[in-house]
Amino acid sequence: MISLRLPVALAAGAALVAGVALLAPSLLAAQAKPTPSPAPIVPLVAGLMTVSAVHQPEKGDYETILEVDAVSARSFGYTVSGNVEDRRMTIKRTVSTEDLAHAHGWNPRYNEDDPETYPGTTGGTLSADVASAGSTNPGKGALTPITAGFLR
Repeated sequence: MISLRLPVALAAGAALVAGVALLAPSLLAAQAKPTPSPAPIVPLVAGLMTVSAVHQPEKGDYETILEVDAVSARSFGYTVSGNVEDRRMTIKRTVSTEDLAHAHGWNPRYNEDDPETYPGTTGGTLSADVASAGSTNPGKGALTPITAGFLR
């Protein structure tokens, strides 16, 4: 039995090579390159949760949990929590759907005394405009990072 997962050895005699050559077109047609499936779409719904690992030499390694609390036509709210320097931190943030679509500011940093909203920014993700510009023109997404907070 010939396995297509293994390369045909050059030392295999002419008869074997000829036999494989005769079978190859039909075998390869049956194993044509698969059509890539579309990227999965994860709906933005209350209860959606992501976990991230963070490495900061001055603060140590830690994980953060982002959980979507509420989703409406105008905004979505989420809570970010994590243990930093042996202290549990929990911060709420709300991002408008307008900012989720068009904001060029990115504020993925969180402090306990932060306001709940930062107009013109996103937090846990990039806006659709920035992501789209970056995918069609890498490095040209016109992103303005904001870097103040416990998750630096």
